[in-house]
Amino acid sequence: MPPPPVGASEHLRTGSGASAVLEQLDAFAHRVPGAKAGRAVGYAEGDLPTVRLRYACSGHLRPLRLAPDGHPDFLWGGSSLLLDVANGMRRRPEAQTPM
Repeated sequence: MPPPPVGASEHLRTGSGASAVLEQLDAFAHRVPGAKAGRAVGYAEGDLPTVRLRYACSGHLRPLRLAPDGHPDFLWGGSSLLLDVANGMRRRPEAQTPM
């Protein structure tokens, strides 16, 4: 099994955003011989000082957030195709919402 994508862990440490992590995973999946295209990934990072959640989904089910009043709310932004399906996709979308 190939090693984990180094680029993605760098983005995790620097807070470059959810879309940047998916872009690195996409590039990694494209480089690995024999890797199967079409993997789903959901990634989110919370910013406690601003109480905001940045997220991106690559073919993954939409995240479900519980609002402060307890109301469930699917997060529809930040959605894109599965990993390594759309070669050449320049930027994966990302969305933000209050936590």
